[in-house]
Amino acid sequence: MPTPRARFIDAVTLLTGIASIAVAGKMLLTRPTSPQPKTEIREISNWSKLVEAGRRIGPEGATLEVLEWGDYECPACRGFHLQLSALQRKYPRDVAIAFRHFPLDYHKAAYFAARAAECAASQGNFAAMHAMLLEGTQLDYETFVGYAKNANLPDLDAFRLCLDDRNPVERIETDLAVARAISARGTPTVVVNGTLYAPPPDSSALEQLLLDILASANEQGGS
Repeated sequence: MPTPRARFIDAVTLLTGIASIAVAGKMLLTRPTSPQPKTEIREISNWSKLVEAGRRIGPEGATLEVLEWGDYECPACRGFHLQLSALQRKYPRDVAIAFRHFPLDYHKAAYFAARAAECAASQGNFAAMHAMLLEGTQLDYETFVGYAKNANLPDLDAFRLCLDDRNPVERIETDLAVARAISARGTPTVVVNGTLYAPPPDSSALEQLLLDILASANEQGGS
């Protein structure tokens, strides 16, 4: 009997094939303006350690562990965040996120935004800042200070000093180095329970994988 992960990979492969056929048909009518993204599914070694090094949002030992390298200026990351947040609200005990920074060079505000997230994390409130950065529309100094106020950070002066620091942030630099080490192609780079999917699965695919895992666990528990 195929495992939940195998069924999930088969579903992703099928959807990719359908999309490729659709793209091929469209090419007969229109000339493409950009290359189509290449689908990639591969296992990541030592992924549990990579999860531990991320900023966790969600319970320890969750059924679905979503490791993401993201960029706060990336539109695709914003979309993925909204889908993932909705799934996490629906299954709060079963879905966890481990976020790692991957600010792209051509996104001029991305590193500064990642710094703001880490400045908030230093005061114990990464999750609130992370959500505001991805759900807002501005990425600038005053906006970040406003987010810090909304997140009820205990020391706004310390937050401002942290933002003013222009030295590289060790955690961000480490996250960047690891992203390059696993040959991450862009943002968001997503690893689900040890398997990297590019492009990342949508909320429907993630929910189906979660349900398959839970069902498989129940079957094993009842046998």
